[in-house]
Amino acid sequence: MKSKIRFTFLFFVSLSLFFGAFPINTKTEISSTNSQELELFIHFQKSPELQYSSNWGSKVNGRYLAFLGTFTGTSIVDVTEPGENHAGKELAYIEGSNSSWREMKDYYDPVSGHTFLYIVTEGFPGGLQIVDLSLSKPELISTFWRGEQTEDGDLFSGGTSWENQPHWPQDNSENKNHPSHKSPELIPIGGDEKYLTSHTLVIDPVNARLYLNGSRSQIGSGMVILNISNPIQPQELGVYGPNSYDNFVHDGFIRDSIYYAALINTGHVKALDVKDHQNLKEVFDIQTPQKFTHSIWLTDGSKFLFAVDEVSNNHLLTYDIQDIQSIKLISKFRDPSIPPKAILHQFMLRGNLLSCAWYTEGIRVVDVSNPYQPFEAGHYPTWQGPSGGFNGCWGIYVDDRGYSYGSDMYNRPEYKSGGLFVVRFPVP
Repeated sequence: MKSKIRFTFLFFVSLSLFFGAFPINTKTEISSTNSQELELFIHFQKSPELQYSSNWGSKVNGRYLAFLGTFTGTSIVDVTEPGENHAGKELAYIEGSNSSWREMKDYYDPVSGHTFLYIVTEGFPGGLQIVDLSLSKPELISTFWRGEQTEDGDLFSGGTSWENQPHWPQDNSENKNHPSHKSPELIPIGGDEKYLTSHTLVIDPVNARLYLNGSRSQIGSGMVILNISNPIQPQELGVYGPNSYDNFVHDGFIRDSIYYAALINTGHVKALDVKDHQNLKEVFDIQTPQKFTHSIWLTDGSKFLFAVDEVSNNHLLTYDIQDIQSIKLISKFRDPSIPPKAILHQFMLRGNLLSCAWYTEGIRVVDVSNPYQPFEAGHYPTWQGPSGGFNGCWGIYVDDRGYSYGSDMYNRPEYKSGGLFVVRFPVP
């Protein structure tokens, strides 16, 4: 059973997300001399009544797609070109369990030529949703789930292992190349371990692996590793983390079979060699300064690692990891225009630009071409209300055009907030 401390923390955060976090102080004007105001390309809201969570994106069959988590499901939006008044076009809506947390990642399957979206949530009955993005109208194909829940969210000890609940349309000719679509059936996943919901997920496209982080189960809240070489019938390969508060994996990053896990409860980055899925080996361990490690990303050459602690007055941390025997924290970045109580949440690197979801400070783009001296290159206010707390921009994604997609949690007309914001540097 999970530590009560973690439940207390998640309960507090969920309350602040649901009712709106506490205003701390008034915004200051942007003062960075290097920072440009980004240009709005698309703004999409599913509904004025909905709360939003994380987001992601993908390019599928020539069109740019954005995925926006809501309290009740996931919007799939075409963001190739804006409609009237910067509108985005929703292609499909994938309903899911009610939850303030929803995360998603895409995977291209070289066998079928299809791209799939995997969606997880903290809400029950949860499950791992699998959506085919290559159809003209994206469609939910399978949902993997198992077990029952107790009042505090843990699973009962009885029941069977995960089952595949297939939704693959039998008569759609667009699906004919997929190896499994003709015989959808209930299939077991792994042994009798029980996991149902997950906090985040990471996909390794090179090795067709999916990592479920913070997966609630009797195996703890560490990480579950799935083989997705058959993308609609995942198979369990291994797990990380005994059932303990200390081993809760919040998020991660994968490259060259090294998984960089953010252990938020103890404030560590653990690099794990995952080649042998039954016997993970620790490569190195970093403790971050404020001991609440939330997100991780690496530069393209894997020489530098970015991390952040999800607390007030946090910084973008840059580590030199070229010598794992002597890892160095080489920079702590926070633009002078950002008020002290504002919180950096997530980021994604494309080239030399790191796009950041900085909660109430919106989207911030940081130039990390010199990792020793990052500077802010661009900004966009997805939330124009008070600074500090858990309002504003939750998630971030950057496409190959360099456009940043940010998800703002609350629709507050007076603060011009809520929904999906796609922004870019001004076009000359």
